[in-house]
Amino acid sequence: MLFLILLATTYYAIAAFLLVVCKRSSQSMILSIVIWAIFTFVITIIAALIAFTMVPMRVLVSVTVTSGSSIVTIIQVPNATGTLTFTPPEIQKYESEMMIRVQLLQLKQYPQ
Repeated sequence: MLFLILLATTYYAIAAFLLVVCKRSSQSMILSIVIWAIFTFVITIIAALIAFTMVPMRVLVSVTVTSGSSIVTIIQVPNATGTLTFTPPEIQKYESEMMIRVQLLQLKQYPQ
């Protein structure tokens, strides 16, 4: 909630600044819409690209789960760029633990 208030206040401040700086109100409105579009669309796309570069998304080929001993076999393929990237061991351990938890929850919900 606080973040939304801060975001709205920031956009309001930018619009008020442009209204003072521009000679005509139509110019300030157009510039406000352009700045809003840049913040909304362009920056979020760039942020997603940077996040994907930092922590690449992996595609799982197969997951084998046995409910008795809760062993999960995960086979991964290279990321979208076709290269194998280094993932720190802590993140690998976290990913495998989360996949085990997800698979066990799916087994509990949909028993075979």
